[in-house]
Amino acid sequence: MKLTKQKGTLLLRRNLLLSEGLYAAAVSCFADSFRHAVILCFILAFLMLFAVPLTAILPPRVPAPVRTLVYSAVAALVYVPAVLSARILFPPAELQPAAVFLPLLIPGVLLSASRNELLAAKSLKSLLCSLLCCLTGIMVSVLLFGSLRELLGSGTLFGRPIMSAAPLPILLQPGCGLILIAVCSAALSQLFRTEGE
Repeated sequence: MKLTKQKGTLLLRRNLLLSEGLYAAAVSCFADSFRHAVILCFILAFLMLFAVPLTAILPPRVPAPVRTLVYSAVAALVYVPAVLSARILFPPAELQPAAVFLPLLIPGVLLSASRNELLAAKSLKSLLCSLLCCLTGIMVSVLLFGSLRELLGSGTLFGRPIMSAAPLPILLQPGCGLILIAVCSAALSQLFRTEGE
């Protein structure tokens, strides 16, 4: 079945990782396994599901500097319970390598161009539907990156040995993670390129 433009826009064009490059540092440095990708997805989902609807009530007439301050404050307040709940669900040793990247997730959630598209929704139902589609797109891409890097970089999947030797251990390095994101981003932009572009 051919991917319709509307579904593609919801699931792929609003993909904050592949279309805007947000979270690329966190994904390339931390999501080197499926387990690490799950941790990153959990925190991203927590931030987006709570911070975006909370800021949706802000009137559009509010000046941009004030809006940015409110967005940042809300994201920071939501970030605290997100990290605390991640510490309860995941072992501290697994969460520790992500500590330096987690604060970088805060501004990305609310200050992206895609977020403005999400808030253009006319109703709460439409907003939540768009938000869930956006979140699904980024979570699927992060989980695929983590799984692919774990499989090819260490020869394991979900922490279990799959191959006797890792075919591409270099994929576990952050630089190769960025290259993988760039290749997928280029493929995505090629997929959705219009005649005018």
